[in-house]
Amino acid sequence: MEKYLKVQDVAEALQVSERTAYGYMGQMVHLSRPIRVSEVAFREWLRRRTVDPDEVKKAKVVKWSRKAPRPEDYRIPRRRAM
Repeated sequence: MEKYLKVQDVAEALQVSERTAYGYMGQMVHLSRPIRVSEVAFREWLRRRTVDPDEVKKAKVVKWSRKAPRPEDYRIPRRRAM
């Protein structure tokens, strides 16, 4: 039988308030009354939200620059009042 975590358990594990833990638990697969999440669902949610810093550095960041050339059809022609 798998163990189910209470709001206090999740808040303590993530070091957040109970209100924040309620919000996080709503994003996981959970039982509704009283709200509980299985350890498996908690670990899976945590794994999806974990970021590897080396992978972030490898990702190419493209920033928009004001000096970058724009396509010719970028401007919308102005309409004159009739």
